[in-house]
Amino acid sequence: MNKWLFSLLGHIYKCYSIYEKFGSPIFRLIFLKNHRKRRERNEKTDQRRFGFFHVDFSIRLFQCYVILLFVCSIVHIQCRDKCILFQHTGVRRILICVNGLLCNTSRFAWWGNDVRNTQTSEIIEMYMSEHPNITIEPEFLQFDAYWEKLATQAAVGTLADVMQFNEARTQEYAARDLLLPLNDYIDSGALYVHESAMNTFGDYTRDDNGLIYGINAGSNALGIHYDPAVLEESGVTVDDTTWTYEDYEQVVRDVYAKTGKKADLLVNGETIIMYSYVRNFGTQTYTDDMKSFLMTAEQLQPLLEMDYRLMQDGLTPTYDSYVGEVWGDDPFSKGETWLRIHWSNELEAAVGYAGRDIKIFSCPIASNGSQNPLYIRGSMNWAINANTASPDESVAFVNWVVNSEECNQVLGSERGVSINPDIRTMLSEAEDATQITKDVFSFVDKVSGLQSVSYKFRSPNGSDEVTTHINDCLAEMYYGMITPAQAAEKIIDGANKILAEKN
Repeated sequence: MNKWLFSLLGHIYKCYSIYEKFGSPIFRLIFLKNHRKRRERNEKTDQRRFGFFHVDFSIRLFQCYVILLFVCSIVHIQCRDKCILFQHTGVRRILICVNGLLCNTSRFAWWGNDVRNTQTSEIIEMYMSEHPNITIEPEFLQFDAYWEKLATQAAVGTLADVMQFNEARTQEYAARDLLLPLNDYIDSGALYVHESAMNTFGDYTRDDNGLIYGINAGSNALGIHYDPAVLEESGVTVDDTTWTYEDYEQVVRDVYAKTGKKADLLVNGETIIMYSYVRNFGTQTYTDDMKSFLMTAEQLQPLLEMDYRLMQDGLTPTYDSYVGEVWGDDPFSKGETWLRIHWSNELEAAVGYAGRDIKIFSCPIASNGSQNPLYIRGSMNWAINANTASPDESVAFVNWVVNSEECNQVLGSERGVSINPDIRTMLSEAEDATQITKDVFSFVDKVSGLQSVSYKFRSPNGSDEVTTHINDCLAEMYYGMITPAQAAEKIIDGANKILAEKN
């Protein structure tokens, strides 16, 4: 009741302010000017009443218009979740447009799976219930469609106020002056970042002048999701703190021999190449000038040979099984395979899709590498539109998402482990903490203790083209059009050419 009363009083004040500041002077100026002319004319015909009625009627009409805006706004805020009429997309859009004249309306965009979409929609409703004068409109899509839409919005100047970003695109959008620098808000305390979390801002969230364009939404690590029931049935043991890719291949073969269960293609896409394997040969994916990969074709070749060999021997599905796959309808989720490459923060969604218990191994180590490839990184970050009409409100929302216990009880570890140590403690020690949350926290802690060098990443121009090029080369290899050795050479040569041209 208090929140409703607060909302009512706030809207009455806004209506009054709008009318006093804009409505009354404008309408009186327009209609009184016309009224004077009309009065002079009417004096000759002694029809004064019509003139005065016209002025009063015009002003009253505008007053009714403002009251209508007020009523629509209140109806939208109080009834948006209580009446089926207001769930209709067309009705909601009309009320949102009207409500935008009286309320602070922001747009919040992200990509994600069904679990993330449900959780994020819930926290939006929570925030609006705590801030009745603020409306937040959600915009969410699958990963590829999300970035296609953002590219279009960036071109026409209609980006959302708050956006979920990844490391590969933060630098690109910041360089185009599309993202708001957050340093002043951090310094003022409007955006609270614990001192221990400042090192979670990787190179990709800063420019060369130290300006911060993204707040880490959670820390995670790349790993291998696996079905512990299958592993237990096989009797095979794994020490994932020291295992190599040769060990990995032997585990896949042994488990298949005992259970008949296949493994996923490990190199089904660019993920393990760009975010794990390359780390065996350096601290970052690219050279400092961003003109080439750090690893050579000879270094990449053993990984491709291993994965191709496993597929040829029938120990993984064929490449056709992954073409156009949708998460939840993939071999691992359907129980056709027992392990696959995934990020730690995706464990909750993976369990939801698979409907069975899933654990995480750390990624193997390349025996021809020079260092341990394991590392912790920011899963994604929160960024704010540089041209938002409500920067303070957008920052306040991001601050709430990052630091509110109530919010993070809903989000859990789905976007990664919180950068706020108090939130981490609250989630990990909660009596009702789920096993998934405990597993994610435990895995991230384990990888943090194993990593040899801190993660460094700067996304070069042309990174999307490089990703497409890698996936095209892998498809040619899996279809038998080129050998793994040729694929490795083609991947590195083509990627280096793209990087040299774009940077």
